[in-house]
Amino acid sequence: MWGELLILPLLITGIHAGETSFVCVAPISSTHLSFPCSDYYTNLVCAQSNPSLLQTTEQGTYSCAYDSMSSAGSPPIVPICDIACPSTSQLIAFIPDFGSQLYLTSAKFDSVTWKGQQPASPDMDLGSNVQFGCLGTPRCGPYIDDKGVQWPTRCNMATPTATCSEDLAMPLCTCPAGYTGPTCTLLVSFLDKLRAWLGDDVANNKLLEIIKTAQTSPAALVDILPLLFAFLPENVKRSMSWNLDELVDSIDYELKEVDYTFAFTQVYDDQLGNCYTFNYANKTNSFDGLYNTRFAGQSRDFSIMVKLDPGEQVSWIESEAISAYIHAPGVPAVQGALYSLGAAASDVIALQKSITHLISDCITSRSQLKQNYYEDGDYTRDGCYSACLQDKVFEKCGCMNARYKKATTASQCLFKDNDCINNVSATYGEPSNWKDCKCPQECYREVYTLAATRASLPYKIPNCANDTDGCPDLSQRIARLTIYMDTLESQVYVEMEKMTLSTFLSQFGGQMGFLLGMSIVGIIEIFILCTTLGKEQCCGSDKKKQ
Repeated sequence: MWGELLILPLLITGIHAGETSFVCVAPISSTHLSFPCSDYYTNLVCAQSNPSLLQTTEQGTYSCAYDSMSSAGSPPIVPICDIACPSTSQLIAFIPDFGSQLYLTSAKFDSVTWKGQQPASPDMDLGSNVQFGCLGTPRCGPYIDDKGVQWPTRCNMATPTATCSEDLAMPLCTCPAGYTGPTCTLLVSFLDKLRAWLGDDVANNKLLEIIKTAQTSPAALVDILPLLFAFLPENVKRSMSWNLDELVDSIDYELKEVDYTFAFTQVYDDQLGNCYTFNYANKTNSFDGLYNTRFAGQSRDFSIMVKLDPGEQVSWIESEAISAYIHAPGVPAVQGALYSLGAAASDVIALQKSITHLISDCITSRSQLKQNYYEDGDYTRDGCYSACLQDKVFEKCGCMNARYKKATTASQCLFKDNDCINNVSATYGEPSNWKDCKCPQECYREVYTLAATRASLPYKIPNCANDTDGCPDLSQRIARLTIYMDTLESQVYVEMEKMTLSTFLSQFGGQMGFLLGMSIVGIIEIFILCTTLGKEQCCGSDKKKQ
């Protein structure tokens, strides 16, 4: 149970006996300043400096510090100034006392001294004797990037042969062969690869903005790259994924080593790429899988040693890990329980199985479904909802989302179609709320609950005889996962009829006999009597007419 942490802001004041003190700060507008901001610095005049580009923001405050022994008078005005250059230029400060110059993003005067700001650095004390200027012209001239590196111009951050134009009617940069982009920072060959993967119009402003964001904020790659990966063609995603030999070192089942090339089946997931599932159940081997659990307990377990190559792990992940999905045979892997297996760790998972049996408003197989279904394996409700979403995307966008299973005859959406896909989700919401998406529950469902423990692998001295990667600790390249059934007993939830047909007839006959003194036989006799009387009445009327 989570506790609640309550943080109370406290305002603490101190009063000394026999002394009355006042400290106040009252803002005033810049129009009431007695001294302009320019009185507190001088212009830097040199070949590359253009002081006329300086942008100043002036403000000020009344500052009073009176006590009982002093007479109140007019409070002095304390000036506060901010100074910067246009975005196309660079602020430069020269300190005559030291003969040094600094490149800044902005500067601030706090009524006593100047403070200089640089990217990702604390404010610097410049003193009170400072000269300021704007380096370069409004378009071209030396440029300092957000890392503090100075370049001849904005156009030369990636290539020295790019040229910068002062003509406002012309583009800022003219890129040499092989480079493109507003400041010539993108390789044409890189964009050609993206076009081949993501579509012809991939070099649009949105993707360029994503690339720029990823360059400045690596954390953004966590959300961006999986999205881009999903839109790649299937053959590209398969080639980028690990094969079985790169992933599995060895496996044991019930204390016996098993040939992993035979025990594992490769399946493909549109978001994860190549996946390898143990004990896969399909029509080619068995509907129950190749291996059955005969005993409970850790001595009768499944154990696997997996390989983790740190050199191939994505850079924004702090520690190497592999995702393991524990699911029922025949159910898509990504719909199982997810467990992250870390490097240099030995994880032990105890499983308990629960089974749900339904008898109403459910289906036993995908063949009973009256709408499309694209997932592999047995029918699941989640797979049905994803099929509804795919059909709606196909209707509105003319393609199907690359992040889910699609119809074999439908084309895969490209990156350019992502806005259309997002509009479908925003407009129609969750498929579970659609009237035309009828997805009944599964009549039979298995769910596994996990209880996991983790320990470090024993330290192993690596053999570095043939290692060219700096010989890292071998334990950082492997991990062990052990899975066993905690008990062979399963929790079973069964849906039962509150009243069957035979129970209903018995209850009805009993109530009729109790209230009317009638039985089922009596009711049948009354029915026959009424039928006979009606027939005679009808037939008797016809005879009288004749």
